[in-house]
Amino acid sequence: AGAKVVAEYDVPEDAWYFDDNGFRTMPFAVLLEAALQPCGWLSSYVGSALTEQGELGFRNLDGEGILLAELHDDCGTLTTEVELTAVSATAGMIIENFSVRCRLSDREVYKLDTVFGFFPPAALANQAGLKNDPVHQELLLRESSASIDLTTKPEAYFTADRPQLAEGMMLMLDRIEGHWPNAGIAGLGQLRAVKDIDCSAWFFKAHFFQDPVQPGSLGLEAMLQALQFHMLQTGMDQGIDNPRFEPIALSRKHSWKYRGQVLPKHSRVHTTLEITEIGRDESGVYALANASLWADSQRIYEMAGVGMRIVAGLAYADAQ
Repeated sequence: AGAKVVAEYDVPEDAWYFDDNGFRTMPFAVLLEAALQPCGWLSSYVGSALTEQGELGFRNLDGEGILLAELHDDCGTLTTEVELTAVSATAGMIIENFSVRCRLSDREVYKLDTVFGFFPPAALANQAGLKNDPVHQELLLRESSASIDLTTKPEAYFTADRPQLAEGMMLMLDRIEGHWPNAGIAGLGQLRAVKDIDCSAWFFKAHFFQDPVQPGSLGLEAMLQALQFHMLQTGMDQGIDNPRFEPIALSRKHSWKYRGQVLPKHSRVHTTLEITEIGRDESGVYALANASLWADSQRIYEMAGVGMRIVAGLAYADAQ
């Protein structure tokens, strides 16, 4: 504990994820990877895995952060400062806490605290997932009320005069299976989406060497895209000039928890969503939701109070 690292990422102006995103800002999942990968480097550098016999898998467990500014394709170098703040080891597992700050020049753009763990293969193979109460289960198993294939780019969600969903490699939803706009405790809506797992998908190959797992950040991106769909489906963009989505609601805390993994052996991933609040602030209209991600019916990820906002689509130069 106390070890620190400073990592730099020279953001390419022509990076594929700017092209695939609905607006030319860095997707939240990409920024999250840029923030979390130095944590893994620092864990390796201080020799954490050398304290145990045998192989260990490295996994993010949870985190809480706040995005303060968007990153555009001409943002330059993203500097990430990471401090290892606490380390504990028990039963062959090592848990490590990190404080992370990301900035562009002297401007702080993202700050978070996060927890990682080193786990033996048996522990990873026997993860029990998150608590699955009857409310979660009912939404997962409820009879479908819709069938919207997002891979065909329906005009309602991929048109220039509305906020657009991501496409190509950044689109993390294949279909909308159900949308109940007045359901849920708050009566503001529930949603269920699905992605079929392709064992040759790009993200399995992009994960740790010989450890093909869907990065958790892409599961969070699926939740954000589901929330974006709900906002489009309910017309929350109406009355906004050149509306577009933020990567995630700026200046609002978000948190996540992982208790499982999406592997090439899985068949299907579901994302379920319950809207908890909608409103308007000085920046635009927003929606908050509680979201879960399921791998073959096991609930493994959750985000509580995750937010998405639609804002007027100023060009980056104008926004400055």
